[in-house]
Amino acid sequence: MKRPALDFVHRITRIGLSVGIVGAITFLYFKVASVNSTTVALTLLLAVLGIAARWGLIESMIASIVGMLCFNYFFLPPVGKWSIADPQNWVALFAFVVTASVASQLSASAAKKAAEATHRQHEMEQLYVLSRSLLLLDGQSSFATQIARHIAEVYGFQNVVCYDRAAGEAAEGDVDLQAEVVVVVMHRQGDRIARCDHVSGRWV
Repeated sequence: MKRPALDFVHRITRIGLSVGIVGAITFLYFKVASVNSTTVALTLLLAVLGIAARWGLIESMIASIVGMLCFNYFFLPPVGKWSIADPQNWVALFAFVVTASVASQLSASAAKKAAEATHRQHEMEQLYVLSRSLLLLDGQSSFATQIARHIAEVYGFQNVVCYDRAAGEAAEGDVDLQAEVVVVVMHRQGDRIARCDHVSGRWV
């Protein structure tokens, strides 16, 4: 299955689980445990926050909408109707929706920033390993071959081609030739590598 289709299936599954969590809380408090509306609202809010932190904004927003509808229908008088008799309950419902929405966005944003920080840390670790490998290049072997091999190993590429402009040679890593090719052009000044330019393919 292609990646977009797989992501779509995963998102639909997460949305279904989010709605199921809200439904389970509603069933518990409506059929099993008798509690006041404040306890119900706080429990639903905690569930929405957990969904936002674990799965993201879309899932948590859908959960908050479903939670608002369940809260209104099952717990605010008149029970079993979409109307609300007491104006104070309108305030409670509005407060729940706003709090759930804002908290979902904040939680999802924090989770996204944490994931980005982890990704940047991983990139820095890869660059560190690659730079150490380049500093330890064997002068007796082809620079282009060694650079191609190290890039393929560090970044997990399936095919890397390194072109040494000074020597006029190209070298590949020991990889699958059917895969996407990453081309690196190496510029040298004497025996020193001045820079390496990535000209095609993907680095991440």
